[in-house]
Amino acid sequence: MPTPPDTFPIGSVIIYSGNVSHSSSILSLGRMGWVPCDGSLLRASFYTDLFNAIGTAHGGHTAGHEQYFNVPDMNGMFVRGVNGHATNSNNKPVDPECFSRGAPHNPGANNGNKVGSIQDFTTANPNSAFALNETGAHSHDLHHMSPSWHHAHSGTTKQMSNHKKGGSDVDTTGKHSHVISAGGDKETRPCNLVLGWVIRFQ
Repeated sequence: MPTPPDTFPIGSVIIYSGNVSHSSSILSLGRMGWVPCDGSLLRASFYTDLFNAIGTAHGGHTAGHEQYFNVPDMNGMFVRGVNGHATNSNNKPVDPECFSRGAPHNPGANNGNKVGSIQDFTTANPNSAFALNETGAHSHDLHHMSPSWHHAHSGTTKQMSNHKKGGSDVDTTGKHSHVISAGGDKETRPCNLVLGWVIRFQ
């Protein structure tokens, strides 16, 4: 089997459209110098070049005299470039939560503004704000008069007032807004296609 071209440095991650969970694919990839990005724990003495390239950024530990390290776990994940010192037009980090990024479940992995850190999904306010119709002015009819005309006495003057059935209105002030508290989907995501990821180890 041919070895990977030198244009791919050790530690390169590429998309692979085969079945990265099938044993025959894993063996074939291994002969060509690639392993799946599935979070597997590898022995540094066997994958020396890869360990020198990525260290324990994605997790790792020492057991006895042996050093172990994890490859990236790309299962179900999108890729985002490390923020580093990048800022936007407001002089804020492009990744607004880069310093609070978490570590993978593997012990010893990076967190914060470093390669290997992860983020859970969130939904930000849109650049063009959502708005609900605030039109709410309305009126209410008073339906307490049973005849067509209702006569009422006013004190001892015996002054009569006439009210037409269903005719009186109350204050029409009623503008209001609503908070969306239900609905939506399980995550915010673009249209996507599932493929595998592999990393070069030799």
